[in-house]
Amino acid sequence: MAERNKVPPFLTRSAESASDEQALRQLQLAQAEAVRRQAAFDQTADRQDSQLQELRQRHAQELAALQTRNDAASMLLNSIQTATTYFASAKQRRDSTGSQQSPPPAGDAAAQWDGATLVREIRNAAMSPRAATCETIHIVVVCAGFRSVRMMVPLLKSILFYRTNPLHLHFVVDEASREPIGTLIETWNLSRVELSLYDLAPFESKVASIPTVHYSGKFGLIKLVLANILPESVTHVLSLDTDLLFMRDVAHLWGHFSEFTEDQMFGLVENQSEWYIEQEARSSKTTSASKLLPSLPWPALSHGFNTGVMLLRLDRLRLRAWDETWLSVAMKELALRPAGKQTTQLADQDVINAVALTQSSIVYRLPCTWNLQLSDNSLAAPCVIAALNGHDSVKNWQVSTFAPEGNPSDPKTVISKLKNAPEAVGIVHFNSPRKMKVQNAFTEYYRHLHATFSQLDGSTLRRELISCRPELLDPATSSHAMHSEAEVESDDPCIEYRLAASTKPRTHVYYFDYIPPTAKETGQEVTWISQMSWDRLGMLEQIAERWSGPLSISLYLNDYDVDDLVDHFETSDILRTRKNIALHLVFKEGTLFPVNYLRNVALDHATTPYVFLADIDFLPSAQMATYLASMAASLDLDNKNLPKALVVPAFETFHYKFAFPANKNKLNSMLDAESIVSFRANEWPRGHSPTDFNKFRLATAPYVIQWQEDFEPYILVRRDVPRYDPRFLGFGWNKVSHIYELMKRGYQFIVVPDAFLIHLPHSPSPDIRKYRRDATYRTCLARLKEEFQQQFS
Repeated sequence: MAERNKVPPFLTRSAESASDEQALRQLQLAQAEAVRRQAAFDQTADRQDSQLQELRQRHAQELAALQTRNDAASMLLNSIQTATTYFASAKQRRDSTGSQQSPPPAGDAAAQWDGATLVREIRNAAMSPRAATCETIHIVVVCAGFRSVRMMVPLLKSILFYRTNPLHLHFVVDEASREPIGTLIETWNLSRVELSLYDLAPFESKVASIPTVHYSGKFGLIKLVLANILPESVTHVLSLDTDLLFMRDVAHLWGHFSEFTEDQMFGLVENQSEWYIEQEARSSKTTSASKLLPSLPWPALSHGFNTGVMLLRLDRLRLRAWDETWLSVAMKELALRPAGKQTTQLADQDVINAVALTQSSIVYRLPCTWNLQLSDNSLAAPCVIAALNGHDSVKNWQVSTFAPEGNPSDPKTVISKLKNAPEAVGIVHFNSPRKMKVQNAFTEYYRHLHATFSQLDGSTLRRELISCRPELLDPATSSHAMHSEAEVESDDPCIEYRLAASTKPRTHVYYFDYIPPTAKETGQEVTWISQMSWDRLGMLEQIAERWSGPLSISLYLNDYDVDDLVDHFETSDILRTRKNIALHLVFKEGTLFPVNYLRNVALDHATTPYVFLADIDFLPSAQMATYLASMAASLDLDNKNLPKALVVPAFETFHYKFAFPANKNKLNSMLDAESIVSFRANEWPRGHSPTDFNKFRLATAPYVIQWQEDFEPYILVRRDVPRYDPRFLGFGWNKVSHIYELMKRGYQFIVVPDAFLIHLPHSPSPDIRKYRRDATYRTCLARLKEEFQQQFS
């Protein structure tokens, strides 16, 4: 555009040579006319460019539609070819026998076909239900508690892996799960995904009258009131439990809404166990199910329905007084039950089945493969076999009536077929309280697939939905920015560092159960703040042994480390019993270690009034948590007019095995024997020399010290301390910059006399090796340091 607006050179030269005013005026008019014509040309060109772009987009849409039609045509052709083969075979048999109605011989593959089946197969091939291209699919999950969030992640990964449509995720949350889910989705930066969170607390009263002994407790009943929780603008929603795994595109499940009749409000799969059985079977002493029923099951239509996967027409539930219906049926059933049995065993599932028993028309039967239930006593094998054999009866499959071909007792054969056709099953449901610890062949097979999704790099799921034109999408599901990029020059040699500093890696806070300390708990007023890489995980146990207060730790790891992390916590006698360790997972992106982002994550999620900012390779002196809490009170750390940072002196040992000094006297003895020295006394004395170690050895009271350049102590401060600057990555100036800012903000540094840290030896980090050998790294660090200091000048 800039080139088009330039004045032709010959006009400029003519103007310079004009000697009279009239000639100059004519030249100016000619020049203006040339510019006007050029502008008109530019406008025409821009309009043509826009039209060309629109044509290209329309062409892409038509190609996508053509591909969809081609796919349907291919399936139709396959069905027709199968039918043609059958009719040709049938004609040959009639010709050879002279019979007009001779059936095909037993065992012939064509025996699966009859006229009605043929019509259904051709229809299903051409009109397989699925969501429209770019239609937003609404999914709701009741997700309460830290553990529930952890279970939900593989489910969400499996949905994202297969999905081709925009998603709107609705999570019904409690106080524990709100922040983990919100932070995870925000930092995941998923394309065409919108998030809505709803507090379940205001709706607990609506289900409070229904007692339950289900392991999910009161949360298991909340699905009964989803129509009240979600906004009226949401008319269709897919309700999912957290213990699911998708094996196909969710769009195919969503497409079943189009097959609902006017009466149907629920899309459900039949329960694949003998939990809901007829009254005669309940009382029979010969049935194997009698051993499985600790209490009287609720009434249900045959084997009942499982509510772990539900298609819900919320608009119809609201219109047809669903609230009054389910509550009335539930209260009547509870009143009829004998004493001691007046409760639900399976929460919302019991109530919905009781309603469906008398109003069966409200249920649309989903194909059994959209909720393959792997419970302790699963009857799902016939469903899998039916799906693998291509039976149309999968859609109307029922436990009580379906007789599969093959031998359900031979799971190895079935599983070998599943490996070649994994899409035969749509959703796997680990619906036992023991989840993936259930012992059967199907669970064993799908346990490995669950691990695959658990260990899948979540950043690979940020892909764009290239089949969707932006103007066809719901604006609410517009793409999140893949990364928040700083304004940088393309030729800036430090661009990698600037972009990494402005990136928020995917973050899952409070990965394990965490119970915040109460204000009355003595010694619990200070949280230890640290960050660590995966190779330092072993240090967490050692710190937890010596630090009785809360810890908030950020761990930088890969997705494939997560299962090992869970095993580590569950097998550790120290970690599995602690509920005051807040562990936050930050997943690796790029090659630079986001050390200050990690520190900020840990700091942001501390819940105590004071925090101790340390590194993971240090062990604290005895009873340090309680001691620092007392120092915070006696030195008036809450005085905002005179902010203070209490310094804990740092030492180090070069021995991997040593006896930790029990007190300061023992420390002084070990210093005299040189088995312990002040931290980095030889490599980097400027980092800690302001502490004045000689004075500390004799001190019996706190003493004030002066900041010096490159000072980087470990400090006790209020929780509202300024955060670390995220531009400092890896090795160099990451802590120094923080202490520098505190100095500029007027903080006073005070050394406490009876606490100390000892650093344990370890191999050099990759970042320090990079600093030593990479000149660009050092140059960029110096530049970032200068820019940081300038903002305080």
